[in-house]
Amino acid sequence: YGIPAEVDENETLNWFKVHWDGDFPGSSPENSCAANMCKAHSDGSCVCRTSVSESAVFDSIDNVDKEQVMGQLFLGAIGPEANSNSTNGNGFIAHVVNGLIDTSTVFEVEDKGRTFFLKNIVSEVHLNGWEAVPTILEAEDAAVLQNATIKDSTELSASNARYIDFDATDEAFVTWDVSVSYTGDYSMSLRYALDTYTRQMEVYVNDEEIKWTSPNANPIIDLDYISGNPQGAVGFEPMSRCQGDCDIDDHCAAGLFCFQVNKGGSAFPGCNGASSSDFCVDPNDVDNMLFLPTGGTNDDWRLTEGKIVRLVEGVNTIKVKCPFGNDKRPTIDYLKIEGLPSPTIASKFRNPPHFVAVIGEENSYTEQNMIDAQYETDALLEHLVYHDNVAPFLTTRIMQRFGVSNPSPRYVKTCVEAFKTGLYTSSGSSFGDSSYGSLEALSACIVLDREATDEALYEDPAFGALREPILMVMN
Repeated sequence: YGIPAEVDENETLNWFKVHWDGDFPGSSPENSCAANMCKAHSDGSCVCRTSVSESAVFDSIDNVDKEQVMGQLFLGAIGPEANSNSTNGNGFIAHVVNGLIDTSTVFEVEDKGRTFFLKNIVSEVHLNGWEAVPTILEAEDAAVLQNATIKDSTELSASNARYIDFDATDEAFVTWDVSVSYTGDYSMSLRYALDTYTRQMEVYVNDEEIKWTSPNANPIIDLDYISGNPQGAVGFEPMSRCQGDCDIDDHCAAGLFCFQVNKGGSAFPGCNGASSSDFCVDPNDVDNMLFLPTGGTNDDWRLTEGKIVRLVEGVNTIKVKCPFGNDKRPTIDYLKIEGLPSPTIASKFRNPPHFVAVIGEENSYTEQNMIDAQYETDALLEHLVYHDNVAPFLTTRIMQRFGVSNPSPRYVKTCVEAFKTGLYTSSGSSFGDSSYGSLEALSACIVLDREATDEALYEDPAFGALREPILMVMN
């Protein structure tokens, strides 16, 4: 969580340009650091956690041409997979595995006399917000206790050996004051103990009751009361959802629990109707925080499933309250709040081209990674050698060393072409081996071109080489 101990947040910085897919954090009030759940710095920059995803660029080669392949694929491949089949496209060859155009597909393209193998992959960096260090609020950190007391744990298994015990009265609750550095969604959970009977508790954030709706909630059905105390009968079958009267969770079918009502009438989650009896319900229909039995009240502790709550920057009050009519209540060890790495705005940018895997185990210095590093180094050197500016740069510098300080554009263009094609012809003689970067062809062009051999140019005061400044002073 947060910044690793060995990293200085304000000093360990690397700057490089990226191609954002849309706006970037801090580009507008709507797309602020807070909107991306990132940490804002005083200089206006944002600190965000990131993750890398890889996906296929093309899922079909229909209506795809060479320009699209060259313009959208940036990851090089050593070659096609051994078990792939070749399919001709519009200016390219697609090497397909199992007949599917996916991330295993390699595109082969000829461009400027060179063959490129490109992976059908786009690697993207996503912002994951900023995970704050989890906040643990102990029993003794409670701001308000009503009909509840802090007790010492005889088993010493509770954190700090203390826990909160609710009295067997209605309206019992506990509150904590929680401070967060930015507004956003957080995960809330409680460490608790409960001997028997599944129970629920109400949760309030800043005096607003929070309800959670499960995507697996069931349709509402009527209560079905089965008279005659059926759970005690021989051959009793566990009751279905919204059936009762049950006494314990074992009286209900698998996946259900007995919703206990100890005082007065009550409504039942997922069921239509009210009753003073107990009925079987599905946990997915409960919109409060649910507590399952752990086996003990002060020694068998369990952490509830994390529930999402919205907290605002500054101090927030979280209240956990016993619902009306529930005599059995869990004992609470502590409240845990965790920041969530889930931005509200999906900011992302394309990852720089690479060979070495960025998705995998940390510190996995495998033989494959070493090979990938060699491939990436070779790819970088090849990129530099074949860069469009290399030939003009080298040609001009070599011309200057041969005594022509200010070669004409025509002279440079002719010799650049000789360097790229690896071939130069003069007076019926050919020089070079027709390969890119032929110094033989380049040298022949420089010394045999008419601009180098025409004696009339010697009379031009602008032709030739300027002496080095030190030579001018000495001579």
